[in-house]
Amino acid sequence: MTTPAKIGTVISSTLRPEDLIPAIVNELKRLGIPEDDQALKDLIRDTEQPDYFERKQDPLGFLLSEDLECLANALDNLYAPIYCYFGAHPGDGADFGFWVQWEVVDAESTTDPSKGDEYPILKIKAGTKWPETKAHYILEVNDHGNATLYDRREKEVIWSVV
Repeated sequence: MTTPAKIGTVISSTLRPEDLIPAIVNELKRLGIPEDDQALKDLIRDTEQPDYFERKQDPLGFLLSEDLECLANALDNLYAPIYCYFGAHPGDGADFGFWVQWEVVDAESTTDPSKGDEYPILKIKAGTKWPETKAHYILEVNDHGNATLYDRREKEVIWSVV
């Protein structure tokens, strides 16, 4: 990965494959296409052909749907930060991007530093000193609900959302 994925919208206000596919391809290019993924590179090259959408038209839209699913899965599997996914926003099905999986974060977090060996995320109030813990991640949450996930061992920000 050459550029980190950012939490948020990649494309919104559309469900048309003709809009989604180019936006997803652009995001894949921005993030960097793996050199060893020839199938993905071939699919991207195919989507850039002038007759692509004409060739992929079928009465039920299966061909475009398959390509769209493959491209979206590539973003999800290759670039979604930990505890995040690429797909439709849970509150708006026509808003595609990288989103935090809050239900997973909640299930895998604790506010008790002594339970860091049981839970990978320690959730604390933003601005407080990090306590001793075995948790791999620290999730700082402020009074407004803004959250930042840190790798505790590397002391690096993984993602931050407002």
